[in-house]
Amino acid sequence: MALLAVTVFGQQDKPLKWGIELDGRLRWADDFRPYAFAYGSGVSSTGLGYVGAFAEYRLSGHFSGKLRAGLNNTYMHQPATSGDGYNVTTGETEFISLPEYTKIPQTLEFGFEPRYYLFSTKQPRKINVFFAVPVMFETKSFEKAKYIFQTKLMIIPSLGLRYDFNEHWGMEAGGGWGWRKYGKSKNHFGITSYEEYSLSAGIRYTF
Repeated sequence: MALLAVTVFGQQDKPLKWGIELDGRLRWADDFRPYAFAYGSGVSSTGLGYVGAFAEYRLSGHFSGKLRAGLNNTYMHQPATSGDGYNVTTGETEFISLPEYTKIPQTLEFGFEPRYYLFSTKQPRKINVFFAVPVMFETKSFEKAKYIFQTKLMIIPSLGLRYDFNEHWGMEAGGGWGWRKYGKSKNHFGITSYEEYSLSAGIRYTF
């Protein structure tokens, strides 16, 4: 009985946990087509689905560090558009007519996330609130098209909620406001950085 109790306690108190996660997110759109009258302002919102792996190491009962890597699938829809637009390739204003299209470009995302939990993680509980400062690097789109996404670095301080259904399954939801900076390439407004927000909700499976 003593051996069993030690074993169970040791499993619950493991400082390192790893698993897979699936998120739905909402954030600013990011589009680099060569015409400057749709999406390019960076103020349109878009949705994306994220699937990846994570590892979270508990430094104490309240602090932890989370590493993650995964695949973003960003939804883009452009209604048919026509009118005078600035062509960044030629530097001239011209009449432009673009057909309707729907695309789901894919990008890779890598991140590190320091966290502070409001309630101690050393005690079993189903609900916990946390504050995090995710630092994320996202690659450009895999597709060589007019709407190629550029590489960017994002820092978005966030407030989140974690709910554990059991030892393996759980969910997280959160939101924050921060900043993103592009890599070597500017967008067609000459801007290299923007304010950034993110809303997300998803499920986790911990091994």
